[in-house]
Amino acid sequence: MNIILTGTTGFIGSALLSTFSQQYQVRPITRAEAGDILPEIDWTQALDNVDIVIHLAAISTSCLTVFLIRSQNSAL
Repeated sequence: MNIILTGTTGFIGSALLSTFSQQYQVRPITRAEAGDILPEIDWTQALDNVDIVIHLAAISTSCLTVFLIRSQNSAL
């Protein structure tokens, strides 16, 4: 089974990565040190031949700020 796991640098994600890697093919998806995972990943390619996606990544403060600004601008 092929699994994509986001948030692997966090407490729960790192534990799941360690456990699942013993039995399954796991692709850990991590973010850049000061950014969010979304702009850095080609999801079409990343999801190729994947059976399960476990998304544990939290939204970063910088990404949340950009989202809020975009939301305010689109509401105008």
